[in-house]
Amino acid sequence: MAIDYEGLVQEALRGVVRSILLDIAQNGLEDPSHLYVTFRTDYPGVDLPSFVKDENPEEVTIVLQHQFWDLQVLETGFAVMLSFQDTPYRVRVPFYALLSVMDPGIPFGLQFTPPLLEELLTQNSEPSSGSEEVAGDNVVSLDSFRRK
Repeated sequence: MAIDYEGLVQEALRGVVRSILLDIAQNGLEDPSHLYVTFRTDYPGVDLPSFVKDENPEEVTIVLQHQFWDLQVLETGFAVMLSFQDTPYRVRVPFYALLSVMDPGIPFGLQFTPPLLEELLTQNSEPSSGSEEVAGDNVVSLDSFRRK
């Protein structure tokens, strides 16, 4: 079996994003840093207000700068409170849904190729039964789909 170099690099980069978000959750962001996070809105486990999904059926970019709250970072993704149309909403993003993460203040950026759900399912034959709790709402865990 051939080594999946690209898959290994993508997985490592998702770990880098997780570490960045953990640092932000613990220490906040200092100017000039701010993150543009672009992700697939149609990816399983993404949770956005319906009007945002309707306006952005394939992908959307959120900004973590001054007005975000309650950033929670899990093994499989993150959740954050953002304001849309002057109303706070919780946004949930699995790391597998990421397309890019950019900090134009530094500058720094990462690009991703989200795996197809079918690819995740074929990587692990065990069915997924895990879930993680975030502020009382369920976030589907994709841990059982990760390569071991």
